[in-house]
Amino acid sequence: MERITGQSYPNVYIVGGGSKDKLLCQLTADATGRTVIAGPSEATAIGNAMSTLIALGEIEDVEHARAVVRRGAEVNEFLPDFSDMDSRR
Repeated sequence: MERITGQSYPNVYIVGGGSKDKLLCQLTADATGRTVIAGPSEATAIGNAMSTLIALGEIEDVEHARAVVRRGAEVNEFLPDFSDMDSRR
């Protein structure tokens, strides 16, 4: 993706049900060499609620909605673990 877009992506974001799978998140971090940010697990429902609140004028815009979600959502971080890389060769 970086090659195609010409941009660097330091993190991988996993949201939805997969964000609850710690093994998936850790293996993704290890395989990509990137920090994985996992959560929220109910991203679709939260996104729908935020869209509705924006439409009703309760939340100003997408940036405000993101700030609301960041304050209330549980997010976990997984760092790449290269400690056993020599044994993989």
